[in-house]
Amino acid sequence: MAKPTLSETQAALAKLGVFARAIADADAIVAGLAGHEQNAKELKAAADAARKDKEAAEAELSEIKASIAAAKAEGKKLAEAAKAKAESVVKAAEEKAAALVADAEAKAGKAAADAASALQAAIDADAKRAAAAAELADLEKRTETTKAKLRALVA
Repeated sequence: MAKPTLSETQAALAKLGVFARAIADADAIVAGLAGHEQNAKELKAAADAARKDKEAAEAELSEIKASIAAAKAEGKKLAEAAKAKAESVVKAAEEKAAALVADAEAKAGKAAADAASALQAAIDADAKRAAAAAELADLEKRTETTKAKLRALVA
């Protein structure tokens, strides 16, 4: 092979410079890509962590919803029990009130009958008193008549 000339050497050196710059640019690009790859890995890790946090939050939300549903069911159950108890208390009170009213009506009826009986007894007693007064008046009249007859006989 022949010895290269100066201009060929200069051209080769210029090419080598271009290659060196291209290699340096490629190294810079590779370094940038490596940085981007690291950023991408960090972003992926952050996204994975966020996804896990979201799943945990959703699980917690599901538990809270289940607790709320259970509390609502328990509240409804307690409300129904309270309503049933109130209804039974009202029914018992109504029955007792009805019994008290019936008892009061019976006592009022008995009192009315007793009052009617007492009134009848008073009427009967007044009639007997009137008959006794009439009989007394008659006796007094007969006594006066007898006294007058006795006076007439004595005189």
